[in-house]
Amino acid sequence: MKSIGLLGGTAWPSTIGYYRQLNQLAQEKLGPTHSAEILLKSIDYHRLKQFYPDRWDDVANELYTVLVELDKNPLACILICNNALHKAFDLIGLKKTLRARVIHIVDAAIDLLRQSGSQRPLLLATKFTMEDSFYISRLSENGFNVIIPNAVDREQIHSMQTQLSSGVEASTFKASFESICAHYKTCDAVLLACTELPMVFQESRLAVPILDPSKRQCEIAFECAVGG
Repeated sequence: MKSIGLLGGTAWPSTIGYYRQLNQLAQEKLGPTHSAEILLKSIDYHRLKQFYPDRWDDVANELYTVLVELDKNPLACILICNNALHKAFDLIGLKKTLRARVIHIVDAAIDLLRQSGSQRPLLLATKFTMEDSFYISRLSENGFNVIIPNAVDREQIHSMQTQLSSGVEASTFKASFESICAHYKTCDAVLLACTELPMVFQESRLAVPILDPSKRQCEIAFECAVGG
């Protein structure tokens, strides 16, 4: 198995989720005594987030700097453990390249939606991701009619996500998120486009599928590391 690079700390609770998922895949696919070969570069997220919400060229430059540090190692692929940073990664891709393949989380989301047969996913994410075009446009271009929560729900979701990223217990928000999902009866899936939200929905039972792109991202990375 080749090594998988993780760019984490963005935020730290969801980075733990990536580490857990990759090691669970190793045990499931290779046997109970196995663990995943992982190189984790955990950064101070403030280094990038200080440029939010509108200095994306600066975010991209900082992201490229830390990705290059990680890419110096022999890696099968790299996972950026954050949804919004893929907007910055897209800007990097227009100008610069890396040796290792970066598994794009929006590609993972599209893969999941196609597997599920969903056409009208409800997008739950940070306020930025729910309002910016970098995620929604890619989904729309691939034929999905994305449902975005209303302004009040977006503010509530963002507030809860901020607390989750600081380490507040996920179960605190389970009922609130399920209540928000119930407002959108025409959706045929819930797409968790934020790496903290899967912690809330681990044991949730909704009437529609709950899709976690970070899980699919890890599956693709594991396949790359084992067979690539």
